[in-house]
Amino acid sequence: MRIEETTVIYQLFGGSLQSQVKCEKCGNVNSSLESFLDLNLDLSQNALSVEEALMNFVRIEKLDESTGYRCDK
Repeated sequence: MRIEETTVIYQLFGGSLQSQVKCEKCGNVNSSLESFLDLNLDLSQNALSVEEALMNFVRIEKLDESTGYRCDK
C-alpha cells in the first residue's frame, strides 16, 4: 500500500480494481490490483443508466490476437 492510499480521501472514496486475464489456450492467468479514486464510465447510448454503465465496465471481455493480446507463456 502506498502512503497516498492511507489518506482520509482514499479511505472514504478509494478502492481497488482487480483485473484478471486467462489464456484460453494454455490456461495461464495474469492478475493485477490497481488503486483508484474514480471510475471512467461510458454513459453513451450503450448505457442508459449509471448501473448499466457500471455493468459494462466490469463485464468479461474476450481478448485475442485481433485485439492485440498475446499470452506471456
